[in-house]
Amino acid sequence: MQPSGVSTKNQIQTAYESFARETPLVTRGLASILAFSWLICSIFDLNHALANISMFTINRLQLYRLFLAPLVGSTPISLIFGIMKFVSSGKGLEFQMGSTNFGALILTIGGLTNLLFSIFCCSCYYLLGASFTWMLLQSCDIWTIVLGIIALESAHQSNELRQILFRFEVQAKYYPLLLLAFFCLIKGRIDLAYCISIGLGYSIGFGKLEFLKIGHDRRKKYENSFLYRFTQMQGWVVAPIDGRSEVLVRILTSASSLMKLFSICHLS
Repeated sequence: MQPSGVSTKNQIQTAYESFARETPLVTRGLASILAFSWLICSIFDLNHALANISMFTINRLQLYRLFLAPLVGSTPISLIFGIMKFVSSGKGLEFQMGSTNFGALILTIGGLTNLLFSIFCCSCYYLLGASFTWMLLQSCDIWTIVLGIIALESAHQSNELRQILFRFEVQAKYYPLLLLAFFCLIKGRIDLAYCISIGLGYSIGFGKLEFLKIGHDRRKKYENSFLYRFTQMQGWVVAPIDGRSEVLVRILTSASSLMKLFSICHLS
């Protein structure tokens, strides 16, 4: 008889190998990073170091927070459901768009959501004279990306298709708004970052942010240079020939201009 420990280990290994075979690289990689990040955060509190807090992101030019904030701040239950929803939605999108385009889409939604969040908070404080508390508000957790992806998918749904959340049923295109209402009810407040993420998802889905896209030639250039090693890994999905990548090529330029603007306001 096989020892129970060996049997359990084989089942876990088999389950992971099945997950790795069926899940494309970027979706699988981000889901794994999120799980690992939560384990690290359960030992060390990285919220203060990585969450998007305007006082640090803008005033101290810690721009890495724009992209790393989704990795922290999730509760265990929120993280589990966030990963499940991300994998289910991300898998189809990555197979459809290709791994490079999907990775760029994640960076766009996550980075631009946090940038707009910081712009709003800084505007309230510097331009409208609101409380300094606005500069201490933070945006983080994986749902700032997941809600945008869901909204992007929902933008293309027909009026006949419906989605259910608990006992509430709505047209599929309005499902992100139902999720937003649910999160606001749970948190007891309106989450600005979630609102921005959903707005971006709809905007990308309806083709309103075409100026943020780069074409096939630049994507191939990336895949033949710094992304080449990833293209050789299991689960890499090649994009359609005419695919375009929703990569935020202007986010750092915009952020740099924003830093200068608020530095002038701060000094004055």
